[in-house]
Amino acid sequence: MNEKYWRLNQRQTAYHESGHAIIKCLFGEGEHIDYVALHGTDEELGRIQIKPGYSLILQDIHQLLQARISHAAIERKITRYIVYCFAGDASEQKLAEFSRDVHSSLHDEMLSELGLQYKVGGNLQWYKNYDIYEEWWETLFSGSFDCFYARNDFELASGAAFLLTGDDEDKVRDFLDRCAKIADRFVNNARIWSCINLLAIDLLESKSESLLGDVIHEKYSPRLCGIEDDEGLIELAATDASIVDPHCIGFLVRR
Repeated sequence: MNEKYWRLNQRQTAYHESGHAIIKCLFGEGEHIDYVALHGTDEELGRIQIKPGYSLILQDIHQLLQARISHAAIERKITRYIVYCFAGDASEQKLAEFSRDVHSSLHDEMLSELGLQYKVGGNLQWYKNYDIYEEWWETLFSGSFDCFYARNDFELASGAAFLLTGDDEDKVRDFLDRCAKIADRFVNNARIWSCINLLAIDLLESKSESLLGDVIHEKYSPRLCGIEDDEGLIELAATDASIVDPHCIGFLVRR
């Protein structure tokens, strides 16, 4: 990877990981972040690491659906998870649109591979483009789906939607579309985007190209207080956590 391409990817990656982190803070889970880092390698451009015991895993959803708890609370919990998964690509798309609006030198090569393929953001048609994950999508509905093989944002999100809605492909796509629109709406909120932008700059200016989650939580979570949404995803986050989290295998095992 040449230096120019590497720097452009670093910028995109900073906004991608910042999108994930700020949405965590928005949902009152900023203290769950362990660190955010820009690795700058071909294998892994960036990472947001969640502290042990605080990440929802797909295996948890099986447990949740068997528990006698509010289905609405479960659905909101999973919706937050998928919105968090999609926030990275939505942030990249927002950066691309903003950069073009101010006539910067942004070109298609600056967009990450995922951003180009999914076309998240204003287009919101990424969920209809399954070419890159055709094999994964077929596996999801073939009866051989295994939670342990989900690795990237799209696989985790679609796996979660599948477990919640069942094996109806149209329902899974509709649920993913709804979550993508929520992620897009959050990222386009002026206050949320301002935090994503500032965190991305913090990451790029950090000598270690990483920031501790506690630092991110302390700086950005207070700035996101008071933001409202029609879905109740923000206002009911703490209440849902108190209902849902004790039934999560991952939360019980890793804490």
